[in-house]
Amino acid sequence: AVKLVEVWCFIPICIASSVFPKFVELKKRESVAYLDKLQLYYTLSTWLAIVIAVGISFIADWLIALLWGDKYIGASDILIINIWAAIFVFQGVAQSVWTRIENLQRYSFIFTIAGCFINIALNYILIPIYHGKGAAFATLISQIYVVLLGPWFIRETRLSVKMLISSFVPGGQCLR
Repeated sequence: AVKLVEVWCFIPICIASSVFPKFVELKKRESVAYLDKLQLYYTLSTWLAIVIAVGISFIADWLIALLWGDKYIGASDILIINIWAAIFVFQGVAQSVWTRIENLQRYSFIFTIAGCFINIALNYILIPIYHGKGAAFATLISQIYVVLLGPWFIRETRLSVKMLISSFVPGGQCLR
């Protein structure tokens, strides 16, 4: 199930690599246009991930049965949880464009390390109770922390969180 989710994670990395130079250029020229385009990029990344998550959620049973057989059908629940965590992976990759341009990578490092500890602690608590689903929920919660919750508490990174939250509403404007 995890491997099926990882396959999708190359998409935001490819997109980020191609848009990064354009955002650097835009930031130098005009800050309002830069933030407007960044909001659009966040929204497109979020909704691309949501569309993938919805699609995979609908075909998870069929996909697992096709690839590994009916005896692994229980992995479809894990796949569904993990594919929803991928939304925050997509957002995190998009957010990394902003953090590099704004020279705030130190915070990304801190949030990622904290997310690792949160994931380990949640795995310790949830796996004995929920098994594979517990590990999937631990990943989902950790991703939410790294991308939204942790950065919310730092003044320098809060703007990006507001923009990411706004990205869940198509056509939504940032709460700048």
